[in-house]
Amino acid sequence: MPDSGDAPALVAICGTPSPLTQWSANLVHHLASRTWGPHVFVGANSEAEFLDALDRSQGRPVVLLAHVPARALMDRIVRTFDRVLLVQDDPVDVIGYVRDERQLKLWGAMSVASQSLTTLAYLRAKLKPPEVRSDIYGLDVGAAARAICAKLGMSPPEAPPGGGNDERVLSRVLAASAHAKAPGAYFANADENEKDLIATACRYFDNFAAGRSGERFEWPIPMFLTTDKKGQPLWTHLGDEIDLTGPARIFVYGPFLHLPVGAWTLKATLQVAENLSGNAIQIDVTADERALAKVKAQLPKEGEFAFEINFAVDEPRDPMQLRIYSLEGAIEGKVRLESVELTRVE
Repeated sequence: MPDSGDAPALVAICGTPSPLTQWSANLVHHLASRTWGPHVFVGANSEAEFLDALDRSQGRPVVLLAHVPARALMDRIVRTFDRVLLVQDDPVDVIGYVRDERQLKLWGAMSVASQSLTTLAYLRAKLKPPEVRSDIYGLDVGAAARAICAKLGMSPPEAPPGGGNDERVLSRVLAASAHAKAPGAYFANADENEKDLIATACRYFDNFAAGRSGERFEWPIPMFLTTDKKGQPLWTHLGDEIDLTGPARIFVYGPFLHLPVGAWTLKATLQVAENLSGNAIQIDVTADERALAKVKAQLPKEGEFAFEINFAVDEPRDPMQLRIYSLEGAIEGKVRLESVELTRVE
């Protein structure tokens, strides 16, 4: 692709909120200055934000940086952008960087990572853009710059920004961010419970990180949350068993993960015990707190209970929840959430 022409260039760097994306975006910003001179460099995740920047560009090239682009913006990128680069750190490192840089709890960092990885999976499926992954950390800066230029169809610079052709990308990235760490180092001091939860989440995220848009997923049970007997959020992850005694309330919610665009069937399985007088429940699926579908059911006295619910996802960056309510006060009964499976139906 030529470096000049009559039409203004549109370049998108879409990547996880992590050090590799920032370093790659800064490199492309430098390349755009060298290639086109004055241009607009903008961070935006909505189509409206991008269109505002385009309006302000007055015909100059635009370099867009997006971490969690909305579907409308991704569709515009697919239709109109000259060059697109997808940048992705490993999921575990995205979680660690977001936790440290934004000062979030582990649960919040996992939700942010889920949002970015799922939205980028939509762009990958639509466009199949060239990608930059964590293996580039081992290259020297000069080789990495040439590789990225080749992916974008741009002429490589004689020297990368900041010089140091022989310096490793990892060294440059660590020097540029106070919160950046080497791959795999973010959770070196995590306890075993945290490591187990991270590993469980990453098995889910790996579907998107590896480019599998997916037909079937399981939501990790440890990422669901529960409430106290008054229905107040505990913000603690689900234990082995939930006591239904007490007033009507939500007793399972979460996991605030994300799903690719499409129609889905969710199948959940509960184990029920000591429910002699019976309990009625309501189940709903929400996207960013918007109810997509709901069903009601009567729990058995004992044994396994499974239900299905159908819904459609149209915005991959919306956090998803499965919520299970008791519809009336209970004097007995215990349940355990065994599994939550999701199957794409179209």
